[in-house]
Amino acid sequence: MECEYKMLLEKITDLLESRISLQQGGDAQTVGICEVCKCETQNIDYLLAGLKDKVVDIWQAYRNYPVQVNYTDRYIRAAYMLSYFPYYINPIYYVLNKQVILNIKGELNVGFLGGGALPELVGLSKYIALHRNSVKNINTTVFDVTTHWDTERRLVTEPLVKNYYKGNYTIDAIPTNLWDEDFIVHNSIKKLDIIILQNTINETTDEGTKIFKNNLVKIWDKLSEGTIFIIIDLNYRAIYDFIKTLTQSLSHMIELVGLSKDSIDSSLPKCYFIQEKLFDPSRGEDGLFPRGSNRDYWNIVLLKE
Repeated sequence: MECEYKMLLEKITDLLESRISLQQGGDAQTVGICEVCKCETQNIDYLLAGLKDKVVDIWQAYRNYPVQVNYTDRYIRAAYMLSYFPYYINPIYYVLNKQVILNIKGELNVGFLGGGALPELVGLSKYIALHRNSVKNINTTVFDVTTHWDTERRLVTEPLVKNYYKGNYTIDAIPTNLWDEDFIVHNSIKKLDIIILQNTINETTDEGTKIFKNNLVKIWDKLSEGTIFIIIDLNYRAIYDFIKTLTQSLSHMIELVGLSKDSIDSSLPKCYFIQEKLFDPSRGEDGLFPRGSNRDYWNIVLLKE
C-alpha cells in the first residue's frame, strides 16, 4: 500500500502543473514523522511555500460559523487537499467502526450530501476493505451544488480509494443545491443503502438553516426502509443544536448510534514535507501551525424504518 501523503503530494502538484517526483525510502529525522520520501525535484519548497497563504485563508474561514470558503480557486482547493482533506478521511471509518451497522454484501449504494472532494469515500473504502470485504461493488452518488471538485475527485480521491479498495466502484455527481427553497429530491435517493452528511452543516448560514433542515427532512422522507443516515460534523454548539432539531423532525427513525462528540484521530502518519515545508510554527497565529492528529466531531447514525 502506497503512502497517502506521497500520493496526495504527487497528484496535487501534478494538478498545479508542477510535477514532482517522490521516492519512498529516505531516513526520517523527526520523531513522529513517517519515513521521509526522497524528492528529486528541487521546487517542492517553492510549491508548498506558495500555498501557505491559501492555508491561512482556509483556517481563518474555518474559525467562524458558518464556514465559507472560495473553493472556485484551484489553489484554495490544493491547499485544502494537503492540509485538511487527510483529516477528513477517518471520521466515517471511526463512526462505522463504533458499532456493527453495515451488513451489506455484494453491492453497496452510497450517497454523499455536499461531498466536495470526497474524503469520506476514502474512509468508507478503507472500512469496507478491512471489515466488509464481501462488498464487491460500491456505487457512489454525490449530491453537491458545485462542480469544482470533479478534477480532484478523479485525479486524487479515486487513486486513494484504489489504495485501499480493490473492488469495483463508480462515482456519479448530481448537481444539488441543498439550500434551495424549491428543492426537489432526486429519485436516485431511493436506491441508497447509506447516505452520509459530513462537514456540510457547518457551511449553513443563519438564513439558510431552516431551508437546509427542511430539505434534509424531504430527503429523509424519500429514503427507503432500512437506509442508514450518518451525520458527522465539526465541534460547534450550532452543529449540536442543528442535529438535535433535525432528528426531532424525522419520522420512522431509529437512532442506531446516539448523538455524541468524539475525538477522532486522523489515522495517517505525519508527513515531513507537509509538516516542515507547508506549515510554519512561527506563524501559528495565522493558522500555519503543524496539524495535530485528533479533532472533535459530532456524530450520529440513524436508521429509516
